[in-house]
Amino acid sequence: MKRIAILLLAVLLLAGCGRRKQHQEPTDTTNSDQILIPELYQPGSSVEQATGGALKAYPLTDTTVSGIYQLGMNLLIAGEKQLMVVSGERGQVIVKKEAEQDTRFSRVVASATGVAYYLSGKRQVVVLNPQLQEVNRVMLPEDMIEGPIISLTKSEVYYSNGKEVRALHLITGITRLVRQQLVATQSLRGAYFDDSVLLCRLTEGDTASDVYISSGTGQTLSTVGGVSNMQTYGERFVLQQQDGVLLQTVFGTRGTQAQTLALPEGAGCFGVLAMNGTISSVKAENISTLSFYQLDSGKRTAQIALPTYQTPKSICSDGTYVWILVNDDITTQKTMYRWEIAKSAVQDAAVYTAPHYTADKPDEVGLAACQTQLAAMEEKHRIWVAVWTNAMKYAGTHTIVPEHQTSVLTRMLNELEAAITQLPDRFLYETMNRKRMRIALVRSIDDGEDTAQFWKDGVCYILISAKADVAKALYQGIAYAVDSYVIGNSRDYDVWNDLNPDGFAYAYSYDVQGNTQYLSGDGQAFADSKAMSYPHEDRCSIFSNAIISNNSAMFQPATMQAKLKAVCMAIREAYHLEQSTKTYVWEQYLNESLAYVAPPAPVV
Repeated sequence: MKRIAILLLAVLLLAGCGRRKQHQEPTDTTNSDQILIPELYQPGSSVEQATGGALKAYPLTDTTVSGIYQLGMNLLIAGEKQLMVVSGERGQVIVKKEAEQDTRFSRVVASATGVAYYLSGKRQVVVLNPQLQEVNRVMLPEDMIEGPIISLTKSEVYYSNGKEVRALHLITGITRLVRQQLVATQSLRGAYFDDSVLLCRLTEGDTASDVYISSGTGQTLSTVGGVSNMQTYGERFVLQQQDGVLLQTVFGTRGTQAQTLALPEGAGCFGVLAMNGTISSVKAENISTLSFYQLDSGKRTAQIALPTYQTPKSICSDGTYVWILVNDDITTQKTMYRWEIAKSAVQDAAVYTAPHYTADKPDEVGLAACQTQLAAMEEKHRIWVAVWTNAMKYAGTHTIVPEHQTSVLTRMLNELEAAITQLPDRFLYETMNRKRMRIALVRSIDDGEDTAQFWKDGVCYILISAKADVAKALYQGIAYAVDSYVIGNSRDYDVWNDLNPDGFAYAYSYDVQGNTQYLSGDGQAFADSKAMSYPHEDRCSIFSNAIISNNSAMFQPATMQAKLKAVCMAIREAYHLEQSTKTYVWEQYLNESLAYVAPPAPVV
């Protein structure tokens, strides 16, 4: 019975109904004169006027403030050296707490029951009640690596010593083993879904992976990677996930089918799940635009503008208002805004949500549309193009990952079509001696290469990854096929070596060293060091650099201009274009045009 009584008393203390005298911080909370209590609200600010009262400004003097948190119906403003609780529309300061000497507040968490933070120098977790009075302090073991994860919801602190993830109960001080890993080193990165899920990073040598584990049992719940900026509220979640080159905003309720939210490219994402919404932040020109998306409907329902030098850092909500902490990028001053969503409503009929597609469950309708688009391209240009799982047939000895995101494939197909259109009609078909070149659009090649090119059975294969500049990758790939075709159909390259500087000799190896004087300035004779390895690499670099935009400076030196002219004349001869009146895209940097000009008609 005595044990039970002690535990009940401890629970009451943690809830703020009492405190341990030996840990009490001297905080003056006795002032009952409301007139003397400072207020943060700045009436009639320029932002308030510009937004029609939708935003109200609360300037902060502490430039170290990094987060704002809901503390029941109040707000907690957390800086490195000061914690402050404010309440009400006018931002009345209820209580402040200063950091202990030679310490700072870190890993701050807050809930309706109170506040907790970590003192790294002392390896202590301190628990406060909602009035910022200390009610508990626990010591963490010396073998802990990195910092702990503090859970007021579970009344536990989670930490790792590398091989073990352990939980220490904030009230009883009892520790328990959560998860053991004998090979990889474990470190904790976050807690989600009312702290029932922990993010654990496993490091083994140079390899690292993230797993989500149960904070209760240590069981692995998910191994999904590429997740960032994850926020949860009860069972709801919103996160950003890197899926290949596509950064997706994904949301939903735990255990159900997720959806994606189409935010502007480069937008910051802040979940406001207490209102079942999400805020995007986009900087452009002189304004920073914040848009509120209602996740149930998928619609953008409100929007406000801030000066572009103000960057949102932290957002929280009690379900009625949205509180936004912004940083002035010029002065480093911090300001808190209260956003009343209803006062900045916008009329936007578009729906920004869509199903969340994965490699296991791709967009079948979208992939079928891509197949229709590439079929027309194949017929027009007499080539073969492969996407999604069909790309595996074109991989050769390369390791590829197919691309399943239809928005990425559509973009790549459009860029490929535009790049091929720059070439003469059916140029690729002629280059292959009237065979079809094979082109595969994929997510990745050999774990990071932009592009790859190889020959099989007399046919050129070009692999292009989603991260590549499609046009540049195509032109680099076909340069070798063009060079091979020209050699077989022209004799212009018989004197190629005469174009090089006196005394220069190709390395005939990709281990090229020295001769850096030929890579820049008026004496430049090669596009890059690889071009000094073999004659065909030199000519291919000339072609692939001449065909892309904004590259005129490379061909100003006399030797580079002479080499470009030789390549262009050889192509005209090989493809029977000597009497063409066109200027082809690879000829754009010639000082003198090679376009055919018919002699004047004889005078009769």
